[in-house]
Amino acid sequence: GSEKRQHSSQDVHVVLKLWKSGFSLDNGELRSYQDPSNAQFLESIRRGEVPAELRRLAHGGQVNLDMEDHRDEDFVKPKGAFKAFTGEGQKLGSTAPQVLST
Repeated sequence: GSEKRQHSSQDVHVVLKLWKSGFSLDNGELRSYQDPSNAQFLESIRRGEVPAELRRLAHGGQVNLDMEDHRDEDFVKPKGAFKAFTGEGQKLGSTAPQVLST
């Protein structure tokens, strides 16, 4: 059971997105898995712990960490506001034009 505590601390909700070559927090930049400064963060995640970096954000409050697994995708920088996609692009779900059944 979670008791309601005094609001001297703040509860923080963070979305951690795992990508092919790195991870991002909320709408932040891609951070490489290879970067030594991210090693401790990733180690905490592997142990199922909230990384110290996120605990600092909460100032003693609860950290609600949601993980999204996009490890088979390349990083996509979220736009501030949604804009309809303009320009060239493949329609998702359609087969590549080069593929012809024989």
